[in-house]
Amino acid sequence: MATTESFSISKRGAEPIEVTRDLPQSVEDPIWAECVSNVEEDINTLARQALVVKMQAAGRQHIDQGEDAVQSAVSGYKFGARSGGFRRPSISGSTAAELQFSPEQLAALQAAGVQID
Repeated sequence: MATTESFSISKRGAEPIEVTRDLPQSVEDPIWAECVSNVEEDINTLARQALVVKMQAAGRQHIDQGEDAVQSAVSGYKFGARSGGFRRPSISGSTAAELQFSPEQLAALQAAGVQID
């Protein structure tokens, strides 16, 4: 069942305007047909666009640390945590080699969700 959402539309140099629109509450909500042209493809497209925006925000927090830190933040990002996302734990391949992890240990770390760059 759709819910009515209010949001503001603004433009530099103009006063913001508050508007309302019925928006879907789930993927199965029939109101999607009123919001997009091709429900199956468009919902996925919108989700991907929103995910990229969230990943950009996550990466932006690390931009002063360089490309590797930004890439790591994006590669390990997972949407849904209360903090605006979850950064998957990771170690570099060189660190794994330096610590002499066995292939079994590396597989166990990956199975536990650790990203090995």
